Amino acid sequence: GPIELVVGFQKDTGSMSPFGPLLPSVKAKSLMLYETLFWTDLDGNLQPLLAKSFTTDGNGQYSIEIFDNIYDSKGNHMTAADIINTLKIYIEDGSNPSTLATIKDYKQTGDYTLDITFSPESPGQFINLVSNMNCVTKASWESVDDKMSANPIGTGGYVLVPEECI
Repeated sequence: GPIELVVGFQKDTGSMSPFGPLLPSVKAKSLMLYETLFWTDLDGNLQPLLAKSFTTDGNGQYSIEIFDNIYDSKGNHMTAADIINTLKIYIEDGSNPSTLATIKDYKQTGDYTLDITFSPESPGQFINLVSNMNCVTKASWESVDDKMSANPIGTGGYVLVPEECI
């Protein structure tokens, strides 16, 4: 059966929202709850996570294909439309201007494919975006009224169940 991991904190951990600044402290808190499109290995190369592959034209345009069998902790199926919605929320949030400022266009191109275009593209901008942006399904995002600050719903390996102190 499932294994339960109980973790206690001496003080409030703050918001568990997947959005906000892409800071190491935020990433450390949400690493087990949410997943990004890719992760970077020790050599700085992108490795598949939610996305299986990407191609680029070398001029700032990227095509990404995500896996077709991704579900979040509430059972919602993730598609390219959810990644587009996640990116829209990140842009509207405004917390990561250097990563997002030059995104010229982003669009769904199929059920599991999307394009992102930077103009101009800064070195490392694509890698920073796809390895730090926590992705969520639109259905789960719209099902909670706290912006997932206390009720996170993600595709990570763990589910947060807040409990009162004993």
